[in-house]
Amino acid sequence: MAREITIDITYSFTLGELSERAGVSPEFILELVDLGVLEPSVKPTKSKPMQFEARSLTRLQCARRLHRDLDVNLPGVAMCLDLLEEVKQLRSEVETLHQLMGFNQDKPSS
Repeated sequence: MAREITIDITYSFTLGELSERAGVSPEFILELVDLGVLEPSVKPTKSKPMQFEARSLTRLQCARRLHRDLDVNLPGVAMCLDLLEEVKQLRSEVETLHQLMGFNQDKPSS
């Protein structure tokens, strides 16, 4: 019997690295932090810079697209991202319920 092995790989970015990778200014990121859109995994201290988990990059890129491409203001970006996250969670829950009920979406209904 094969054992499932889970490997937890955590990568983090400093504010500058995240800014560079996402193509936004550090000030833009800090505004998103103030609005609660992004949350640093490590708060800055004298000995440690602010750090963000790797998944923050995806959220930041989405925020950038909403702001730049759709001209959504930053509070609107925060709301959009929260709603997108909620939709994703609800879809996951519906999928789980479908699996529990033995519902097959690929099967044509009669």
